[in-house]
Amino acid sequence: KDNNASFSCAWGDYNNDAYMDLFIANYGNQNNCLYKNLGNGKFEKILVGNIVNDGGQSRSASWGDYNNDGHLDLYVTNSGQTNFLYKNNGNSTFTKITNDPMVADENWSFSATWSDINNDSYLDMVVVNSTSTDSVSLFMNNKNGTFSKLSDPTLFAEHSSSWSISACDYDRNGTADLYVASRGFNPSYLFKNQNTKSNFIGIALKGVISNHSGIGAAVEVKTAHTKQRKYIAANTGHGNQNGLQLLFGLDTDKEVDTIQIIWPSKTVQKLVNKAINQYYTIEECQPIQTTLQQAICAGDSLYFGNKYLKEASSYARLFLSATGCDSTVTLNLSVLPTFATVIDTTICDTCSYFAEGKWQHSAGIYYDTLQTVQGCDSIVTTNLKIEVTTGLPSLSSSNSHIYPNPTTGLVMITGINLNHYQILDVTGKSLLQKSNYLIDLSSLNNGLYLLLLTDKAGRITRKRIIKTF
Repeated sequence: KDNNASFSCAWGDYNNDAYMDLFIANYGNQNNCLYKNLGNGKFEKILVGNIVNDGGQSRSASWGDYNNDGHLDLYVTNSGQTNFLYKNNGNSTFTKITNDPMVADENWSFSATWSDINNDSYLDMVVVNSTSTDSVSLFMNNKNGTFSKLSDPTLFAEHSSSWSISACDYDRNGTADLYVASRGFNPSYLFKNQNTKSNFIGIALKGVISNHSGIGAAVEVKTAHTKQRKYIAANTGHGNQNGLQLLFGLDTDKEVDTIQIIWPSKTVQKLVNKAINQYYTIEECQPIQTTLQQAICAGDSLYFGNKYLKEASSYARLFLSATGCDSTVTLNLSVLPTFATVIDTTICDTCSYFAEGKWQHSAGIYYDTLQTVQGCDSIVTTNLKIEVTTGLPSLSSSNSHIYPNPTTGLVMITGINLNHYQILDVTGKSLLQKSNYLIDLSSLNNGLYLLLLTDKAGRITRKRIIKTF
């Protein structure tokens, strides 16, 4: 809704919240405008700071991180006045730089672009002026927050009223070339960069979730000596658009530690082990979400996420996929109980009881370990007592059989003069007690059960039954 003599605009994420903010360069000594993207489709107009209160004859603006601190700085060109340079303080404020050659010349500057001309990993500045004597100004980065103006007679657009400038490695030799466009009927110029001494890595993006060219994506390249952050931008000044392939000068570094891409979709992609001195086209990856179900027995542990887990809960871990995306694996861990069951049993003095793997004839405490269908051990403790009785002898319990076992429902008992049977679960809870020779387990859940067979003489035989599908 602002009524200004606006001449140019530039998008840039100056507060690193992954939303592109907007700077507008106004002419006629009007204040320039900065609008912060709120991330909800709305913008907030910034009213405080030199960056929005320096009135000038502004023609264009270019965002670039010239000191490699991870925050976008801003350069504004003016006609008939000195240009503006604003250093990003990293807290959403800017400091105006006033004592540098970049802001010393009073020229008719129309446009500018950031580009690492000598591949030393620091951005330089190229300014085009609508004059016939100083048509192209090149300011080299001193790597200490200052610049030096370079006098290069080959970088001169003769008889030109320079209007805009674009940087792109058109011959793909790893150096940024320049094209200067002129207004009117004056010639335009292409300048081929002759620097071939420093290393580089070139990156083009191919969006899948984001736009196809990856415009708005931030790309960070980290080496042993520095970390650079650049953006795929649709405009870089008045009438400018640099190549959509980002060129990162590496100076003398011979390897790249990491490449990280923050896509407009908010997807973060991280790549390692990329060779230098070549170009890459990186396709936007899609995060993978995987959920695992796992159960362990009480007292056991499971190794996941660089540690041993013992408690039932949901655990998440990030894994870097082959395409560079953080993939989330969620583990839903359950802990199965182990049971301690105590059985009090009394048998006659001529009877026997099967425990600890053999027939027992003496009173005492016997321990058996039963394994449930889930694989967890349950301890059964039998307190066996002997009672002196008289009675007729009966068929030995050791001859008893049950079949089929495992079973899906019905089980037949043979080889015993049965008085009654009892079905217990692994906790010792009694589930069934009957006196017939046919057992029906169809009403029970799948699992392991304990069968106690008592014959007419009072002798008890214990067997295990597995109920399955």
